[in-house]
Amino acid sequence: MSFTMPKNQRVTVFRGGKDGNYAISMRTGSDTIKTLNRLGYQTRDIVVTKNQEFLEEGRSRNISLLLEGADIVFLGLHGKSAEDGSLQKILQKKSIKFNGSSSLSSAMAFNKLFTKNTLKSYGVLTPQHFVLPEIIDVNELEKIVTLIKDSFGPNYIIKPIANSSSLDSYFAANIYELKAILFGLFNNKSNQDRWLIEEFIDGKEISVALLENFRNEKTYVFPPGEIIFSSDYPYFTYEAKLKKQRDLYCPSTLTYSIKNEISQLAEKIHTVLNLSQYSRSDFIVSDDGKIYFLEINSLPELSCDSTYTKIVESVGVRYEDLINHIITTSTA
Repeated sequence: MSFTMPKNQRVTVFRGGKDGNYAISMRTGSDTIKTLNRLGYQTRDIVVTKNQEFLEEGRSRNISLLLEGADIVFLGLHGKSAEDGSLQKILQKKSIKFNGSSSLSSAMAFNKLFTKNTLKSYGVLTPQHFVLPEIIDVNELEKIVTLIKDSFGPNYIIKPIANSSSLDSYFAANIYELKAILFGLFNNKSNQDRWLIEEFIDGKEISVALLENFRNEKTYVFPPGEIIFSSDYPYFTYEAKLKKQRDLYCPSTLTYSIKNEISQLAEKIHTVLNLSQYSRSDFIVSDDGKIYFLEINSLPELSCDSTYTKIVESVGVRYEDLINHIITTSTA
């Protein structure tokens, strides 16, 4: 893959963030800045603190001032700091180019419940789920747990409706653990999230990376990657992602027909949710061959050793070429 060397292109990189994705985002931003500098871009390094301050060289700055003179903004943020579409809305109003999807599409994809309900009408299989009411009396907990137990199980995943990187997700091996986790959530006064309880599907965890306008294709789907994580974790948790406790096999051990089906599904989901430029979809392939969609990332981690990057490198694409492609195809 070849590229044209940039001429005085100014890229403002945002990294950090207000939630638990801070460490992963700092890693994405750091690797991106180093790569952009090697490629000849002019960069500005903006760190978003957990208090939502914008720092440049350690000094708090107004975001409008930080965006002055920016040709392109690279959002190295993840989770609530960017995948919810808030920063994209500001950039769109200022007609500044940025990576990833539009504000509206980002916000919709970030909401797991909206995504599940939307894709269901397109025939996409997802794990069974239960949405906890926004307001609930703790005395009703027993009834809720019984209802969930009668609907699906015996293992469960509890996660916020809107978050990423498996952040704040919990695994319950049985109904008693589920009850204890829910009781803890209800008693946490600082908890402002809405929660989704899904059946835990045992099987192969698969990630599919997409990149638009690549290799003469409008949407290029890379070979599905199979994630084998440490036995210390029941699934690919946030902690496992942060510590890189995984092996990635790309190409995967899936059969040709399932690889083809899951690739078509990933492209379909990307299109249905009206995402742009790139995304990474996560699936579980059960032992009986069923493909379950888990979630999609509109701004997946892009550090030099992230899952997305490793999948892309499996077909001979260098990290610096990936970053350059994303920068040169960013739009306002």
